[in-house]
Amino acid sequence: GLIEKLGQERAATVQVFGNHLELLEARAAGKVSFDMVVIAVPLSQHAPIAIACLEAGLHVLTEKLMAHNITECKQMIRKAEEKGLLLAVGHQRHYSVLYDNANDLIKKGLLGDIKFIRAQWHRNNSFPGRDSWQKWDDLPNAEKENLLELEKSGKLAELGYDSAQQLVDWRLYNKTGGGLMAELGSHQMDASSIFLGKKHPLAVQGYGGKNFY
Repeated sequence: GLIEKLGQERAATVQVFGNHLELLEARAAGKVSFDMVVIAVPLSQHAPIAIACLEAGLHVLTEKLMAHNITECKQMIRKAEEKGLLLAVGHQRHYSVLYDNANDLIKKGLLGDIKFIRAQWHRNNSFPGRDSWQKWDDLPNAEKENLLELEKSGKLAELGYDSAQQLVDWRLYNKTGGGLMAELGSHQMDASSIFLGKKHPLAVQGYGGKNFY
């Protein structure tokens, strides 16, 4: 009761902005004050928002993947170096005690010379409606109407989206997402990189499917 009430009161004081541009404008005008941002938006917008925030003098923590392509990653790195700001990517495995312990065992030589890594990710999404990336159909009508109004106004296009549905189901579009390898495989590739160090594998094999057992 009391904790919930305090939480609601605190939440009521949080300022909300329609997009990052409005937030940056408010900061430039002295209406809000902060030193860093956390970027948790569709993949295609990681680089544009990160670069805009770095340009504004803000440190950046962006969600994985770092950006939609390698060129954007390099642009982000150059901008951070130019401005002398911190730029970090939130790959979860780097913050995991389990993976740190495994890496420690490897560094101590307890696993010998690693020649092969098999990384897997299984999600229980063979059943209809479970863990689906298609969210648009399940949205309440009121939310759909609000998003469609933004689409008509042209605001979504300004932010890089072709439609309201693309914004919601962004993982399904090449323009806005990177598929399973970006969303899930990147974690496993990242973990393999942690264990191997700065070594490139001689060969890589991958398999994916929607299997029902």
